[in-house]
Amino acid sequence: MPDPVQTPDAPPERASFGDLATQIAGTREQLLDARRNEERVLEKQATTQVPQIERAKTQLGAISAEGTARTTTLEAAKPETTPPPSRKLTEFLSPVQGESPEASVLKMIQGLGLLAGSIGGLARGDARGALAGLKGALAGWSEGDAARADRAFKDWQAKTDAALAKWRVEAESYDRWFNN
Repeated sequence: MPDPVQTPDAPPERASFGDLATQIAGTREQLLDARRNEERVLEKQATTQVPQIERAKTQLGAISAEGTARTTTLEAAKPETTPPPSRKLTEFLSPVQGESPEASVLKMIQGLGLLAGSIGGLARGDARGALAGLKGALAGWSEGDAARADRAFKDWQAKTDAALAKWRVEAESYDRWFNN
């Protein structure tokens, strides 16, 4: 019956120290030759690539100059904003800019009504009703005009803020695109 345990083959012959030293020295020389060849190839590539690198630098300089021009054109493209509307009160019964002609006529009729009430009160000898009407008209006018001025200013501010926010988003989007 054969032996179930197999014996390994004979160990390979070991090289002598002298042979290993010669092999190592030969390999070292091959590595040094490969390194020298690599350096020669890199030097040759560097001499051929220097003009390409210089061209790229000039192109980058042109791009950065365009970037400066781009910034100034974006500043020029900044949205035009109108000056804020006046928040001071307007004169009593005077027309306001942008007011319809019908509103101006209505103000005139109201003014004539106040004047007629005052004249009627004076003719009867008791102007308390006319003064109360005039006081109420002036109080309503001042409150309404203050509300109108605040509303106009808030409308202006909202439009201006929206235009500037839109401009900022577009400018940042353009900058991100340009930088990528």
